[in-house]
Amino acid sequence: VKEMEMYLTTSDAVTRAR
Repeated sequence: VKEMEMYLTTSDAVTRAR
């Protein structure tokens, strides 16, 4: 589940970057 959490965190970071 940690991998999924990291993926979501990265996705959120990318969305904020945009």
